[in-house]
Amino acid sequence: MSKRHSLSKTTIDPSKPVPLYLQLARQLRLEIAFGGTAPGDRLPTVRELAERAGVHRNTAARAIRHLAREGVVQSRVGRGTVVGSPSPPLDRTAMDAAAAELMEELLVRVHALGVPLEEIGWRLSRAIERFRRRIDDDARD
Repeated sequence: MSKRHSLSKTTIDPSKPVPLYLQLARQLRLEIAFGGTAPGDRLPTVRELAERAGVHRNTAARAIRHLAREGVVQSRVGRGTVVGSPSPPLDRTAMDAAAAELMEELLVRVHALGVPLEEIGWRLSRAIERFRRRIDDDARD
């Protein structure tokens, strides 16, 4: 996995309301997305992930199971956990439906945090810009 996006204890924050395993799963998902890993590339062991993130092995294992259910990783006997194969491209109608469902989930979760609906648009715009910069930075590296 890329050193630029490697896990560190600072990325997992026990004071956040998000469960540790979801924080770890998110970090791994970002590493896979931005780290230049290919389908079939092996991930660190659960023990190594737990040590790098500063969490219990059960937390790391739960994060891996979560990502496996999403299809992001696959656990293979004798090979460990590997990056999953990318999903086949969706047709436009299916992509629109999936995007709408994810946007609805995002809105519900952000609003549940107490963010006023009026602020969600500009917050999303800022997040998109940060995401673009990150993609650009990774393309340059």
